[in-house]
Amino acid sequence: MFSDFSISPIPDSQLVRDFHAQVCLLDRYENLATSIYSILSIHSLLKGTVKIVVINRVPPEEADTIRNRLAPLLKAQGIPAVAILPEDQVLSSLSLKKIQQGLSAQVLLGEEHLGRIIGSCTLGGFSLVGPLKIFRQVYGKIVLLALSQERNPDQIP
Repeated sequence: MFSDFSISPIPDSQLVRDFHAQVCLLDRYENLATSIYSILSIHSLLKGTVKIVVINRVPPEEADTIRNRLAPLLKAQGIPAVAILPEDQVLSSLSLKKIQQGLSAQVLLGEEHLGRIIGSCTLGGFSLVGPLKIFRQVYGKIVLLALSQERNPDQIP
């Protein structure tokens, strides 16, 4: 397991080497360039221990591109297996209300938007810019909504 939060003095990559582990690398697809960079960087760091790459949440319209461009590139770099999992459109169209109910979560702000469909999600803080930077130290899934047309992009949604 890899994380961007260092609570242990031993790096994750060192644990892989010490235990002679074989790695199944999971990539949450954002775009082709990011996936190529991320996967090849980790593959290089782990020096041949990555045995399979699973690319998750690939939009159906991009599946052929991934299959025809990324999979052969990864195989040429020594990664023997690549699995592509398409994004499930039904599971991806949850509202904030359904998420709140499923997690028994408390809404602190914006209850009037509970019926809105989730626009995108992030598991890390890299996409939190502007006023949203204050949430970069929150270690859990952060749900981001798509901004409405009449809203200023510098305002918190």
